[in-house]
Amino acid sequence: MADIVKNLIELYGSPGGSAGRGGSLRLRRFEDVSGLCAAEFSDHDSFFVTFREGMLFIFKPYVPHVVPETGTAFVDSYFYAYRELYDAKRRLLEDLKAVYPEAETCRRGYKGLLLSLGFGRLLHSTLVWIKPFGTFFCVEIIDTSPSAYSPAREGTPAGPDGEPPEDPACRTCGKCSAACPSGALTASGFDRSRCLRQRQFDSAEPGDPSEKEMGNRLLGCNECQLSCPRNAGIPGKIKRPGNDYYALFDLDVLAENCCRPGFKKSIYAEILGYNYAKPLKVLARTLSAMLNDDPRKHLGTVKKLTCLENNYAEPLLKRYIELCEAPEKENAAPCCEDAACCEDAACCEDADCSENARGGA
Repeated sequence: MADIVKNLIELYGSPGGSAGRGGSLRLRRFEDVSGLCAAEFSDHDSFFVTFREGMLFIFKPYVPHVVPETGTAFVDSYFYAYRELYDAKRRLLEDLKAVYPEAETCRRGYKGLLLSLGFGRLLHSTLVWIKPFGTFFCVEIIDTSPSAYSPAREGTPAGPDGEPPEDPACRTCGKCSAACPSGALTASGFDRSRCLRQRQFDSAEPGDPSEKEMGNRLLGCNECQLSCPRNAGIPGKIKRPGNDYYALFDLDVLAENCCRPGFKKSIYAEILGYNYAKPLKVLARTLSAMLNDDPRKHLGTVKKLTCLENNYAEPLLKRYIELCEAPEKENAAPCCEDAACCEDAACCEDADCSENARGGA
């Protein structure tokens, strides 16, 4: 069988070599870096490919973003990386079909395949760790022979809980469980329903107490990954988002763009991917982040957005305004402590009815 990886690298051009087809698609052999530790690895711009059991594995490593300061929504660099990977897979699949007409995106479970083929280990966080990327990678798989069978292609058999057996070192560690902000990870296992990352797929309800622990996270968390000893060497390289990130994901700017037409075809869709760039869900999460940040600071922006006459956004915007203004009404101190001195002590205008009227000494 021809060396499919070599042919693809020659077709697209290797890093530092000729541009090849497409130019921007930097391909390298996975085997070139698989022996490196995290501290020795620095190429986060390339795609790493390898061909096993009739399947082309395409890895895209990334450097995690720091959670930005208040006023900005957090979107992890995973989503940037996966968008690039998805586009790369489509191009590679098109070329492979010329040689393998049956080639398609693999339908088997990726996690099981990575483990059964010896790429890495399953961690307590349920993420797969691969040298030298750690857990900071995304992967796509193209199956050139979907009808073929081999034990390895079926993936690692699941344990009693439905998951492959985890790395033994995780049993006595507990650092990811201690770092988890929502209590999704405990010594007994992983509660997917409590995971912030998983909950970000669901619609947010601004004002819901459970949204407090989300902070300003729009997409991504990383706390379990950053605390994992197997990722040692990677946290020191955490990337700070550029100025364009802060401009796009400023909470006020993001909320306004969610309420305007064309969000699904905007730059946000290019960054987040079309599956995530759903204006109603993004707006709900943005409003929750505003409440967690400083509700009063963003109130003016939200009130202006109600003038855009956006039917789907209006209920969320009104809910935000209600939540901001309700505490003022509930906590408004009566201007007169003697409730019997007038019919409405909370709005008493008789300055002579009490020494404390209107804040007097």
